[in-house]
Amino acid sequence: TSSGTRFLQIFNAWYYSFSPTIADIEKQNSLLQTIVRNSLYPLIGILQISQIPTVLGGEASIVLTGFIASTLIGTVYMWPISIGIDFTRFFKRIVFVITISVGLISFGLVVANTIILTVSTVVFVLASFALGITLASKVLSIVRSKNKKKG
Repeated sequence: TSSGTRFLQIFNAWYYSFSPTIADIEKQNSLLQTIVRNSLYPLIGILQISQIPTVLGGEASIVLTGFIASTLIGTVYMWPISIGIDFTRFFKRIVFVITISVGLISFGLVVANTIILTVSTVVFVLASFALGITLASKVLSIVRSKNKKKG
């Protein structure tokens, strides 16, 4: 789809800007190989879960797939950030940005504008990623408050 293509073009440019260097470093360090290998297992599960909406077909399913993947990646990999910073205060702003970016993705598709699609897709993915961090922050906040009540 157009939105998927735009996202993958940006993602590949970003990913391949640093991955060859990391791969070279990893080849020389068996501990790092183990860490990287084990850190990829959750990602494989996330990608399997996030592809479920693709059975629907079309642009909407790809946007939903991107939302699920980005949100779960933010939650699973970035939850440690939530230990020190309470991100729950940003929830409404993040949902607003996601909503606006979905509207811009739709507009970009209608007018077939690759610049709008590129920018709105990147913003959408980053905001979904931030939503994942916010959700992790909310869970940690709930756990903290329950622990305070017990203690």
